Amino acid sequence: MKTKTIPELLRENEFFSELPDDDIEFIAGCAQIAHFAKGKFVMLAGEPCTHFYLVRTGRAVVEVETANRARVIHSPGPGDLIGWSWVLPPATWRYDVRVIEDISAIAFDAECVRRKCEEDTEFGYHIYRRILELVIERLMATRIQMLDMFA
Repeated sequence: MKTKTIPELLRENEFFSELPDDDIEFIAGCAQIAHFAKGKFVMLAGEPCTHFYLVRTGRAVVEVETANRARVIHSPGPGDLIGWSWVLPPATWRYDVRVIEDISAIAFDAECVRRKCEEDTEFGYHIYRRILELVIERLMATRIQMLDMFA
C-alpha cells in the first residue's frame, strides 16, 4: 500500500480541498506528521501556540476549566482542525486539548504558516477565511451546548 503524501492528505480534507494545488504545496511545506497518545495533552491553555493540527485518526476533547472542573466543549476527530489561536497575537492557547483516542495528525508550524500568509496575501485571505468559518461553526455549536446545559 502506497503511503499518501501530506499534499495528498490535505486535498482530501474539506478545510483545504478548495485551495489551488500551488497553495496546497505551499502549506504542506509547513507540515509534518505527528502522533499523540491517549491521555496526553496536545495543548494547554496559556502556553504558546507553536503548531495547529489536522486530525487524521483518533479523537481529543477540548476542555475549559470551570469551578475546579474541566468541561468538554468540543470533541475533534478525523478531519477536524485543532487550534486557531495561532492566528493572532499573543498566540497562546485558550483551551486544553486532551487525547482520548491515540491521534495521528498533520502538525502545521504556526510561524511558518503565518509567514506564508503575510508573504502571499491571497493565500492568507483563503486560510484566514477558512479559519473564521471554522470559528463561527464552533461558536455556534458551543452556544447550543451551553443552552442545553443551562436550560
